[in-house]
Amino acid sequence: MKTKLIVSALACVCVLGTAQAAPSVDDYNVIQSVFNPTYRPNAGDWGISAGINFQTGTNSDASDQTDFGSGETQVGDVRVVFGMLDNLYLSLEAYGSNTSPFTTGGFANPEVGLNWQLFRAAKSFGLDLVAKYGFALTKDAVTDERIGMNNAQAGLRIYGDEGSFQWAIQSLAQLVFDPTIASQSEMWDLLSRAELEFEIVDQVGIRGEFNYNVYNLNREENEARYTDMNASLGVVCHVSPGAAVQPYVAYHFETDVSGGDIDGDIPNNYWQIGAKFGVQF
Repeated sequence: MKTKLIVSALACVCVLGTAQAAPSVDDYNVIQSVFNPTYRPNAGDWGISAGINFQTGTNSDASDQTDFGSGETQVGDVRVVFGMLDNLYLSLEAYGSNTSPFTTGGFANPEVGLNWQLFRAAKSFGLDLVAKYGFALTKDAVTDERIGMNNAQAGLRIYGDEGSFQWAIQSLAQLVFDPTIASQSEMWDLLSRAELEFEIVDQVGIRGEFNYNVYNLNREENEARYTDMNASLGVVCHVSPGAAVQPYVAYHFETDVSGGDIDGDIPNNYWQIGAKFGVQF
């Protein structure tokens, strides 16, 4: 009887020892970097990314902003994330270039946000709730007017990992408290983003991103609605465990204006050539 009990106990120990733990965030990705569409930090982990880019300037006839001779080099977007729990992380983002037709200076709209994972079905599908608050940090020293826009954002992000292919789609509703549109006390916007990444060789992937934003959805009579689009294509290269670099080229389309004093396109289309650097620890 004692022999049977000992054998049973040993069998239980063997089963427990060979049982696999629940998959962590790291198990979901072939390439693991802060640039992944499916990237999420584990609890206690940090992720940091920043970059630099060259942006084309205004042409001689002011028809658009695609002249390389009048362009300038500028600091790119900065993003810091911290995993509070395995399914909840905190983010701080600041944008180096203009992110809307109303913002006239880089880093004018830093944002603090929370990303909560509501559901994850193995690798194939994930659903997150996203909430952010953006505050107008900078102002014009001459006019004393705020350059940024105080705003709140909320929405959903879906994503998946199919082997060497990753994708994500995010859609956020944005409420702006102090837009630069005269007589408008608040403004509703829709901010949408699609991201794709495909691993072409070991530790190297092609990454694409497309942003489609619509501003002033609740416009009143004689007010304008703005549609803003930009796209980028880059290569994600892993230079060491936890560190990656992404050279890219991006294009910002002309902002389409419907209604108001301007009914047409704003000549604010431009090219960007840059690189982003990311690390996780």
